[in-house]
Amino acid sequence: MPEENPQQEEKKQKGGIIRTYEGDISDAVRFKKASIAGIAVAEQKRREANEEIGIPEKEKENYFQKFLNKKTLIIAGSILLFVIAIIIIVLSLTGSKDTADVKILPTQKEIIFSNETKNIDITGLNKKTFVSKILEERRLNTSQLGSITNILITTKTDGIIKIPTTGELLNLLEIKLPDSLFKYLDNEFMFGVHSVRNIEPFLILKTSSFENAFTGMLAWEKNMENDLGFIFIESPNKNKTADENNVWLTTDSGTTMSESFINIKKTFEDVVIRNKDTRVLNDAKGNSKLMYLFPDRNTILITTNQYTVAEVLDRLIRVKFSQ
Repeated sequence: MPEENPQQEEKKQKGGIIRTYEGDISDAVRFKKASIAGIAVAEQKRREANEEIGIPEKEKENYFQKFLNKKTLIIAGSILLFVIAIIIIVLSLTGSKDTADVKILPTQKEIIFSNETKNIDITGLNKKTFVSKILEERRLNTSQLGSITNILITTKTDGIIKIPTTGELLNLLEIKLPDSLFKYLDNEFMFGVHSVRNIEPFLILKTSSFENAFTGMLAWEKNMENDLGFIFIESPNKNKTADENNVWLTTDSGTTMSESFINIKKTFEDVVIRNKDTRVLNDAKGNSKLMYLFPDRNTILITTNQYTVAEVLDRLIRVKFSQ
């Protein structure tokens, strides 16, 4: 067999190297009866042959951009939202142990607007311990001048926190009102303190009968300083504890009263404050210690000074205009 010269051999090799995809497939199908796997092999051989003669391969597709198509974004967003929801649920469940002991106070519709609210739980308390807590609140209160603090009184029964009625509050304080007054008092009340020169207390009661309530208040005057004096007339010393402030004495008649009551007159006098008829109990020096008035026919205000009267009247007017 004659030998092929080098030029012919080189030409044959080059001719064998340059192949086409269509040709490879045609050959594979015709001569090898190839399956799809055979076609894939032919494609790989074609790529290797093209690389040998320096034919550049097609530029690779940007798979990242292809991945971030609209449908993929929707799926990814849905997965992200689902994961966030799971995290929130897990955190809320694991955090419930920490918040289980948080006291949730009942909602109270305030008779007047208050700047802040303090809670006193009276569950299991007697009159003396309750009064001590009130005096402690007055002693420690550091509210801004002119502000009103609502003292939210609550009780707890079988794990349920509620606001006591007016009658329950009076029973705790061992106060027995004239029937003409007690029968016509609503369950709604508000006890608070007003920051003036001192921290002064006030009590707002609601009534359904002005005539009966007015008669009952007049009848209550002879006992009012003994019934309310521990809270209203007692001026707590900020340098003493509640127990040190709460000095309890017993009179000859057996009535328990505070040392600061001794110099108080026993009769109320008529005065006018902010165009309202007011009944005032003064001490021997003429200083007011206790007073009450009817801001309107359904409201009774009991406090210690004219500044608190003026502030409560202003706030009652605001409530009326806001309704």
